[in-house]
Amino acid sequence: MNAIAVLKVSPSVVFAALPEEGGARRAKSGEAVTIEALEDAVKVHLGVSLASEPEALAARMHELLGELLDLHEPTRGVPVYPDSHALAAKKWNEVVDELGEAADWIPVQAADPMQALMGGMGGMDLGAMMQQMGGDPEALMQQAMQMAQQLAQSGDLGDLTKMMGGMGGAGGQMPDLGALANQAREMIEKDPGLEQRLQQQVEQMGGIDAMSAQAEAMLAQNPELAAKLREMAPEGESEDGDESE
Repeated sequence: MNAIAVLKVSPSVVFAALPEEGGARRAKSGEAVTIEALEDAVKVHLGVSLASEPEALAARMHELLGELLDLHEPTRGVPVYPDSHALAAKKWNEVVDELGEAADWIPVQAADPMQALMGGMGGMDLGAMMQQMGGDPEALMQQAMQMAQQLAQSGDLGDLTKMMGGMGGAGGQMPDLGALANQAREMIEKDPGLEQRLQQQVEQMGGIDAMSAQAEAMLAQNPELAAKLREMAPEGESEDGDESE
């Protein structure tokens, strides 16, 4: 019996991240994968035995789903059940009730605290965002460009709005960068060593100036994305951060 995992992530987000190609939905690994939509979750056919070790099942989920696992909120993990069972549930809560104690729960932890915080944004490494958290509009716009750069590098640029929908409002709106900055500050207060680790990540990527230059070059080649980010800038600010008259 092979395993089916139930992921508590919006089907629209999952399908946007894993589009169909050649008549089959493609996993992060590039292989074909069967994913069925529930109302507020998805069923993912893992294609491996349910008797596999929990670590192997978790690794298989990461292989197929990548950063989408970071959007799965239940701390207990991801429930898996045999493909021989015809699941009747249509919602996440109904799945939990139906499977009961018979389900195996597989822990799937985010690899990094920032990854958990930013999981709805395409699985980007956003360490650079932590460099300037004072709420300065220019800094927030710079952070937005850095986010866009990471999306471009990950290949998710075409689905920018959809991939950010997990942390946005209704309709997949872009998230409030100020709110994200506040969340990041809270994380640093709880884990003093986090700031140092993030600074090291920024240094490894060439520093803030280098990242900003690369992001600006990328935006120059993507007018549509640049327009979206300009919409996120505070009123009264131009593209270079100068006050308009």
